[in-house]
Amino acid sequence: MRHLYTFENRCLENLSLTLGDETTEILFLSTKGKKDDVDDEMKDFLAYIENSTDTCVQQTSSPLVKAIHKRVTEIKLDKNMELQYMTLLQMQGGI
Repeated sequence: MRHLYTFENRCLENLSLTLGDETTEILFLSTKGKKDDVDDEMKDFLAYIENSTDTCVQQTSSPLVKAIHKRVTEIKLDKNMELQYMTLLQMQGGI
């Protein structure tokens, strides 16, 4: 399974015929990928998305993942943010 799936404009009647405009329509990232199709930073990020725990962060060398986890932890500990989140859920009918 891949980490990265890229789609482009193609002719449905002749799949080898592309528009050639080099535009990318949709880019999908998979946390389940096993191939070596993205760099280590992206692999660490996708691993964190799949398992956003302190243990996962301790095992990564990615500054991006460490920064994201630090901010997520700060937000989770912020009582004011919790109140804002709960208020938003109530307004959307989620509670």
